[in-house]
Amino acid sequence: MTESDAAQESPDAGEEENPTPSDVLAFTGLPDVGALSPYSKIADLVAKTGPSAQLAAAINRIGYLPKFDAIPKVDFGFPSALLTDMPTVVPPSPYSKIADLVAKTGPSTQLAALSRIHYPQLDLGTSRTFSAITRRIRELDLENLHDRFRPRNLRAEPHDVADLEDLMQQEGLPFCLVPDGETVGLLLAADDRAARRRVLIERAGPIFGTCDDVLGLCVNAELIEHGALIRKAISAYGDGHPEASQALATVVMDRLVGMYEHKGQIKNPADGVAFIQGRPWREWFFFLPIPVVHNKTWLMADLDAFNRHATVHLRPAQLTASNAVQAIMLATSMIGFHQDLW
Repeated sequence: MTESDAAQESPDAGEEENPTPSDVLAFTGLPDVGALSPYSKIADLVAKTGPSAQLAAAINRIGYLPKFDAIPKVDFGFPSALLTDMPTVVPPSPYSKIADLVAKTGPSTQLAALSRIHYPQLDLGTSRTFSAITRRIRELDLENLHDRFRPRNLRAEPHDVADLEDLMQQEGLPFCLVPDGETVGLLLAADDRAARRRVLIERAGPIFGTCDDVLGLCVNAELIEHGALIRKAISAYGDGHPEASQALATVVMDRLVGMYEHKGQIKNPADGVAFIQGRPWREWFFFLPIPVVHNKTWLMADLDAFNRHATVHLRPAQLTASNAVQAIMLATSMIGFHQDLW
């Protein structure tokens, strides 16, 4: 074979073959940073250029690169008391592998090119900012935080809100501000709707006492007038006139529901529940019982269950002692909403 034939078969003969990344890593004695390193592309670039003057040329073409030698230190201002029980963990620098790689690739002239790299200017705020945040956290009354998510009548006992939700949505029983905690427990423990009606009648005295406490907190002039009517409904019940009591309390409840800015969205049972489910927590608690008591009478599964329409249109089976108590509870809960009670 002639020299010309050999040249044709090996057109790259005589040219220096670029080392592979594995060759360079073997040369430097460094582990393969691989895809786990956030700087893997830079590592690949260094690996492909070889441990020669090509490295300096490659680094010169990099316009932005984080600083290798140290990670910025920030004083977060956390009190030492919060950190006494925490284990001490010193994570490895994410720049250490690249720094070692650059340091071992060649003479100092190659590293001199690093002086022309633009370093990022990190602004993580001052320690005073973090100190202010932690100080506000320490000032929070975390022990009473749980109570803030429940209305005042539900704070003494850890009732399951999911169980309350079923009764609010399906039977229109209010649990926001009224009734008292003991009555809430009895209503939850009752086997069925009939048993819960008996609870309302048997516990009418404590329930009305809780209602009166709520009414006594009203300072708005219009709400004071409505509260006086609710007290008259309570008096009518005590005088043996639950029918009159229910009618008066229902009219007051109707007025208070009408004062709600989204009243049109909550009076339809199906759409009303869906709307209330998307409202803030406090509104959800107050208004979830309202859609079902606005059910159209011909859609009612139980004709003697409390219903706004059946009451104002004087359905005979509607006017009962238990419905009178429920109407007074609903009207009282609504007045508490408008008075911003919780």
